[in-house]
Amino acid sequence: MAGPPYLGDEQIRRMLPMEHAVMALEAAFRAGPPGPDAPAARAGLGGGELVLSAGERGRWAAARLATTPAPRVPVPEPGLGEDAVLVVFDAAELRPRLLLDARALAVLRAAAASALATRHLAKADARRLVVLGTGDDARAHVRAMLAVRQPDEVRVVGPDPRRARRLAGELDAEHGAKVVPGDPDDVAEADIVCVCLPGPLFPGPIPGPGSHVNVVGGRTPEAGSWRPYVVGEHAGVPGCDTDLHHVLTGEGAPPPGAPTLFTSSGLIAEDLVLAAELAAKLG
Repeated sequence: MAGPPYLGDEQIRRMLPMEHAVMALEAAFRAGPPGPDAPAARAGLGGGELVLSAGERGRWAAARLATTPAPRVPVPEPGLGEDAVLVVFDAAELRPRLLLDARALAVLRAAAASALATRHLAKADARRLVVLGTGDDARAHVRAMLAVRQPDEVRVVGPDPRRARRLAGELDAEHGAKVVPGDPDDVAEADIVCVCLPGPLFPGPIPGPGSHVNVVGGRTPEAGSWRPYVVGEHAGVPGCDTDLHHVLTGEGAPPPGAPTLFTSSGLIAEDLVLAAELAAKLG
């Protein structure tokens, strides 16, 4: 008896282009906010740690099994050094229907969620985009931002200038947009900033008035450390916590011209929105 099909990184991106992922998340968030995941279970083993988390949305449920090798070595990009698989179940019978590269799906989902937030929170005439990071999340976020805005220039900033130059060159050739390596001071002039690194790594530059910032890994302490740079006393405006559901329905729109910060939470219920699209394509 054949098991459920498995989709890897290339298959996921080919079957679910960024524009479609953004549309799927928008429809889901308009319908209602995602429910919380079940509490994660952790098991320490000789080779590291296994983390099992689960959630459901509509007719689908999923379990994510992630591994963290030991000893844990600090890595320059969020999520690197971890392997994960997402098992998608029919929620009614809990029969496995699909296996997905959970890391690849998370990269797509985080970028698509940031694009959705950018579409509704960033200035319509945003022209300066700065991406902090040179890994998979940074690459996906450039693709995502270009799906919802047409910046005059994209600047890629990272702790390793060689990697920043290489990624900028690859993205420039891939998209036909002007993508160049930048430096931390570019943040001050940016209309849109995507933080795809633990941060803030670059003390000093503060996004200007009316800017929008996307941060990958919204449940990490590092993501929270960006808040004073965008809202609160540093920006001269009061902070206002809300979620994408209320932004899309108009109940949580920020004041005109206020700086905005979106942090991606990475709930399995959000992954399931995209997993359901993939399952539907497979029939």
